Amino acid sequence: MIRKLASLFLKAITAVAVVGFGIIPPLLHIGVSLVGNQLLTKEVKLGAVYFNPFTLNLTLVALDIEDTAQLSSISIDAQWQDLAQFIFPPSGQQRTFALNSIQIDEPATKLIFNKKGIANVAALLAPTAQKPQATPDEPGKSVHFLVRETTLRKGKFQFTDHQYTHKTSPFNLTLDHIDLVGQNIGWPESSADITINTHLNDSTRLTSQLHLQLAEDPINTIASGAITLKKLNLPDFQPIISKYANAELKSGNLNVEAQVNWQHTDGVEIESNASIDKLRIDSTINQEPVVRWLHLQVNGLAYRESDNRLTVQQIALSDPEAVIAIDENLQVNLAALAKETSSTAQQPTAPGYSPESSPEKDNARDFSLAIKTFSIANGAMDFSDRSFEPGFATPIVNLNGKVSGFDSKSQTPATIDIAGRVDRYAPVTIQGAINPSSPLDQTNLSMSFKNLELTTLTPYSGRFAGYSIQKGRMHLDLNYGIRNHQLSATNEMLLDKLILGSKVDSDESVDLPIRLAIALLKDRNGQIDIKLPVSGDLDNPEFKLGPIIRTALFNLITNLISAPFDLLASLVGGSAEEMQFINFAPGEFSLQQYQQIESLDKLAKALQERPELQLEVTGKTANQSDWPLVAEKLLNEQLYKSWINTLENQQQPIPESTSLSMINPEVHLQLLTQVATKMNDSGRATIALENNNIASITEQLIQQWPYNEAAMRELAIDRAKEIKDYLMNEGGLAPERIYLLDVQHLAKGTEEQIATELQLDAG
Repeated sequence: MIRKLASLFLKAITAVAVVGFGIIPPLLHIGVSLVGNQLLTKEVKLGAVYFNPFTLNLTLVALDIEDTAQLSSISIDAQWQDLAQFIFPPSGQQRTFALNSIQIDEPATKLIFNKKGIANVAALLAPTAQKPQATPDEPGKSVHFLVRETTLRKGKFQFTDHQYTHKTSPFNLTLDHIDLVGQNIGWPESSADITINTHLNDSTRLTSQLHLQLAEDPINTIASGAITLKKLNLPDFQPIISKYANAELKSGNLNVEAQVNWQHTDGVEIESNASIDKLRIDSTINQEPVVRWLHLQVNGLAYRESDNRLTVQQIALSDPEAVIAIDENLQVNLAALAKETSSTAQQPTAPGYSPESSPEKDNARDFSLAIKTFSIANGAMDFSDRSFEPGFATPIVNLNGKVSGFDSKSQTPATIDIAGRVDRYAPVTIQGAINPSSPLDQTNLSMSFKNLELTTLTPYSGRFAGYSIQKGRMHLDLNYGIRNHQLSATNEMLLDKLILGSKVDSDESVDLPIRLAIALLKDRNGQIDIKLPVSGDLDNPEFKLGPIIRTALFNLITNLISAPFDLLASLVGGSAEEMQFINFAPGEFSLQQYQQIESLDKLAKALQERPELQLEVTGKTANQSDWPLVAEKLLNEQLYKSWINTLENQQQPIPESTSLSMINPEVHLQLLTQVATKMNDSGRATIALENNNIASITEQLIQQWPYNEAAMRELAIDRAKEIKDYLMNEGGLAPERIYLLDVQHLAKGTEEQIATELQLDAG
């Protein structure tokens, strides 16, 4: 009996061995090839099949799907106990197909998208007749699947995209040396742990540890994972960038540490730290750098899908550099980086569908962003404007500061505090607060620039003012406040020791006496203080800040030039008209009236405050008002000379103090008669001498006295000299600051006063 049992046992073992080792492998080999080639459009090749019926180990060697996937070997281990429980499950227990292990060696596959976005695997499955849908398994009746240990070694995955890349350079991504270890991977229920280690494009190290808690009810499914990405070479993504931007990623490494969690009710939750090192982006238009930095660190990044909210604890940017350039066509280099792309074709939609009314949009929360701190250390920016000749360029360096409390959902303003230097010497500060959720409702910004060398602005001054700048510095304080879409701003500019240089020919320069405007504004300390208030409605599409500021500055200069004495009067509290026009009594040139003296005193004081101004004095006379008195003066001078000659001829003593009032009336009348007779005889006058007295003859002589232009000119000059002498002697002005212009004669003038006009010019 024993011998019979032993014989049967040996025969059974032999049969199992023959079937397992000899029959099953070739059948599987044929089956895999036939079924694979029937189901797939690509040729399936299999090198060898090994099966151990005693250990239930199945190994497929050299599996190859044409141009799609290959693997060196796949080894599957099962246990007789698991197989028995699957075939004959214990009462009340779930039917489970369990494998002890699966080991895959050197798998390799390719995923390629063409220019139309169609993947190479899309046509991998051969078309088959549509089969009726299978009836869902009743709860508790479905077959479960479980692999206790899954190992993948030295895998390789190649991804190529032609759709979203430059037409001549597809995007290639290679995952190489893929090592995967999985524990308890199953379906539909399992608690699996998976570890993945791989290299991305050779230089990048990617590691991840995943945990999957699968449940038959998807609501109870949970997934979590820790992902580490080290030194991802960003220039590898250049083919994608080239399609959308005129930019080249010259260098940059991305590092990421992230924890990802997912569950059905709350969606995705991400917590991460990331950094980008040694980034450099160049423009492909001119092959010049545009942006670069040494290190960007992002700490405490968290995203919650349930809130649709992204929060960041800290963003720290070290040694950033940016280049902003305006070319000859007024094109900004940053704006020129973006390429124009054709719009995406509209996808067909179901009748009555509207994106605004879609359930997803109705249930979705608005995205919100919060950044606790954004800091900049040792930043720099190069600005250049080549839209005109000779162009302009200046660097901003040593940028340090931070923006704190940015939250797009909060009404609490974010604070800004940034400092730097323009051209290495001029400090710059930017401070303020802005409401991220509604910046047009609440914003306050203050920008301060100190000790800016004005010589660097010579290209602009030559272009718009028509002069180069020889010397000077500028202090600029800008304060901008916005409340309920209404802008209220002040622009305070202090120019120190500004000296204009040579004249510059420019078609765009304003036609204004710029030198005079500067002299009017520059005080005794060599400073020009300008305040330009600006306000407006930001909702008005015609409101543009730049043109408004330029217009305000132009109007300021125009008003100064058109009424320069108004500025001087404002300095000392006088009357602009009384400073500009000094009134003299008819025929007089002396300053005797209090009003004249007071006006000149205030004018001198004002000119002391504006040391670069020069004064021009134009002496004036009026025929109607001045000439009768000048003629009377000339008559009296002739009478006086005649009287002196008479005394000398009669050898009478000449009084030390003489005047016409000392002349005997008879002698006075005799002298007048002589002058009148002489004028009548010469035909220059027709003076009636019969029964006339001194007053009558004098009046006739004055009325008919020959006009003397030299005497009138002398009066006008005396008036101008009187003003200059007073301003020099009493006002303390240097003589080189006062010019006497050629005199003017007026046909008419008032009987009470004649005004001598003063004008201003730049020194």
